[in-house]
Order: sequence, then C-alpha cells, then structure tokens
Amino acid sequence: MKITEENADRVGVIVGAVWRIQTIERYHSVLLENGQRRISPFFIPMLITNLAAGQISMRFGARGPNSCVTTACAAGTHAIGILSRSFNAGDADAMIAGGSESAITPLTIAGFANMKAAFEPQ
Repeated sequence: MKITEENADRVGVIVGAVWRIQTIERYHSVLLENGQRRISPFFIPMLITNLAAGQISMRFGARGPNSCVTTACAAGTHAIGILSRSFNAGDADAMIAGGSESAITPLTIAGFANMKAAFEPQ
C-alpha cells in the first residue's frame, strides 16, 4: 500500500524496542574515562524507545496510530499482536510493524548467565 495524503491518517506504526544497551554502555565508559562534559546532549533522546516509531512514521508519512512496545525479547512479537488489534478495532487500515533492535552485549549476557537464564560465555 502506498501512503498518500488521502490515506496517511489510516496508516500507523507500532515498533517493539528495548533500551539501547549498547548506547548506555558506550556513554557509561565515556563518563568514567572522560567525565560528564563529554556526554552527548543527545544521549537521553537516543534511549527513548518510542523514537523508533516516530522516525518511521515521519520517514514514510504515516499519521495513524503510533506507538512503541517495550516488553523485552517479545517486543517485536507484541507489536505484531497490537497491529492485529488495531485492524480489528478499526483504528487503522495499514500498519508498519516489527522489532527494532537486539540487546545482546557482554553485559547483558553476563547478567542473564548470572541469573541462570543463559549459558555463561566461555
């Protein structure tokens, strides 16, 4: 479906996302090594998960329902479920939906391993 001026209000975006762990780790290192003045003023906006849906809607001109689901590993799947509910409720005729990132870093692997939820890295 092509998004046009006539249908843009009926096309929405729903994205599953988690906190940008890589960004948090990078700026934590910057803070420890170089001090607070070296933290980007864009650091906090980089962490706001709903910015993904906002960027997608602006890029494609979708002006319908717009949201972000932050439910850990299931976020992308939950986004698809919400897409279905939006159709059934008559809120949208089309949706752009999916997941946006992975939070697989040495820190998160260690955290899952220590709570016995993942294998310990070798």
